[in-house]
Amino acid sequence: MDSPYKGLFAFSRKEQIGLIFFLSVILVCLLAIRFQEYIFPVPEPQAVVLDSAWLAHMDSIHLKNGEGTKERFSIKETKQRLADPVPFDPNTISLEGLVNLGFSQKQAESIERYRSKGGRFKEKEDFKKMYVVNDFMFNRLEAFIQITPSNELKDKMSYEKESDKEIPMVDKNAMAMLELNSADSTQLEALPGIGPVFANRILEYRDKLGGFSSVDQLKEVYGMDRYLEVFEQVRPHVFISSKVLRPIDVNKAQWVDLVRHPYIEKSIANSIIAIREQHGPYKSVDEIKRSHLISDDLYRKLEPYLIVSR
Repeated sequence: MDSPYKGLFAFSRKEQIGLIFFLSVILVCLLAIRFQEYIFPVPEPQAVVLDSAWLAHMDSIHLKNGEGTKERFSIKETKQRLADPVPFDPNTISLEGLVNLGFSQKQAESIERYRSKGGRFKEKEDFKKMYVVNDFMFNRLEAFIQITPSNELKDKMSYEKESDKEIPMVDKNAMAMLELNSADSTQLEALPGIGPVFANRILEYRDKLGGFSSVDQLKEVYGMDRYLEVFEQVRPHVFISSKVLRPIDVNKAQWVDLVRHPYIEKSIANSIIAIREQHGPYKSVDEIKRSHLISDDLYRKLEPYLIVSR
């Protein structure tokens, strides 16, 4: 007598092929799951600051508790612990140096981009404000941050250092008067309160002006407004010779010639040229006051530097 279950296991040719295919797919899937990290390796992502710094922190906790470092929190498996930090200036440290501190390549490049666009860390806390620097990393590096003072701070330190020196008593009236428009850096540094920084700035500003027309213009030198006591020390020992001024001919000057002068902004240069083109050559310097951009105060400052050609 035939078994009633015999028909249950009878498959046609097509059914047998389908069953074999189905079982094969299942087997392939099981093997893929078992060996997926070898068949489809996932690239280890670059550790962010929190990852690398936190791993080192967790290492120290495990070691204190007598645990090994094999079983710990990680993105995958950290092969190296963070190196001990070294003193660094975030304004000048190289890309490689940032990576050595524990930052990823992308994070280091982010800091480099900030600096390349003119960004500067004036204080340690400024470095902490970078989005790639979290609290843990900042606390780890804070003691090693050594920010070199900016030029402005250097100037202040230089001035304070010079002012602390004992100045021999001399008769100020006996000091030789110095003509500002012909003085060199060595002569300027001989003035009370003037060091190399201010001497160079005075020369640079004198060149931009085309010469000083008044001693009071020294107060316009960058940084001098913060040290007016220096200006008061210098003023009795300098004088101006207007003969050495380098004037600008408003009838011949091009736009670039005008905007080089510290008193002439781009809009004012445009206005001077527009009036010249509309009304013809200037007959006198005071005709530039036709421009509504030139106030009486500005005109008085500009007048010594302007001439008109006939």
